[in-house]
Amino acid sequence: MDWDRVFASSVTFLEWFGMDLSMQTLIKCGILTVLLLGLLLVIAVLYRGEMQNRDIVAVLVEYRTGDKQSDELVFAKRTLDIKTETTGADVAVYANFQVRVGEDVRYIRRQVYGGSMRLRMRPTAAAPLREGHFGIDPERHTRIAKSIASKMAAETERARRRATPFWEQVPIINHFVRLPVQPYEVVPNETAIRLSFRIDPIYLLTAHPDREVKTSAWLTLLTSFFAVIMQILFGGSGALPDRPERPPVVRVTTPSN
Repeated sequence: MDWDRVFASSVTFLEWFGMDLSMQTLIKCGILTVLLLGLLLVIAVLYRGEMQNRDIVAVLVEYRTGDKQSDELVFAKRTLDIKTETTGADVAVYANFQVRVGEDVRYIRRQVYGGSMRLRMRPTAAAPLREGHFGIDPERHTRIAKSIASKMAAETERARRRATPFWEQVPIINHFVRLPVQPYEVVPNETAIRLSFRIDPIYLLTAHPDREVKTSAWLTLLTSFFAVIMQILFGGSGALPDRPERPPVVRVTTPSN
C-alpha cells in the first residue's frame, strides 16, 4: 500500500470538506480537552460520595457470601441506598470510645480498618443481615474485632496514666508518696463507617453510584465534545482574510508661477 498516496488523498479530502486542522485549532482543542478532564475531576471530587463527609453508624455482623474470603460489604437497601447494586469504594471503619478520667470526659475516635471493598446492596433485609447492619466476611470481621480490642486497651492505658498522679508513676518515689488515683473508665460506643468513591473520570462516567452525578458528567463531556467538533468544522483557519490590493494614489499638482 502506497501510504504517501493515501496521506495525500486524505489531506485533499479534508481540504475539500473544509475541516480546520491548523496548528492553532489543534492547540485550542488540546487546551479544551485538558480543561474538560479537569472539570470532570472537580465533579468527581465534589461528588466523591454522599457519605464522604459524615459517618454511618454501623453494626458489623459476620456474613459469608461464598467459600473463599470475600471483599464485599453487604447491606440492605433501606440501610444505605446508593442507587446501584454493586460498586467499589474505599471503606474506613472507626471505633468510638468515651473516656472518663475524674470529671473530664472525652470522646475518642480511632480507625480500625481501611481498604477497598465492593459494596453490594440487597433489595430486602434477611437474617443475619438486618436493617442497619453491614455484613462482612468472618475473617475480616475477626481482624476488625481484634483491632477494636487493641485500640480499647491502648485507650485504657492512656486513661490510667492520666488518672495516676505523676509521683505515683516514678518507681522510686511511689514507695514514699501515695496520692489518690482518680477514677477512670473507657466505654466503647458505636462503630462508624465512612465511604468514599474513586475520583477518576472513567469511574465517574461509568460506575458512579449516583445517577444524577453520572448524568451531569456525561452532559459536560458531550457539550465539550460538541464544542471541539464545531471548532474543527466551522472554526476557520484563523488566518487573516486577504485584502484586495489598493491601487496607488497619484497626486497631480499644478506648477506655481
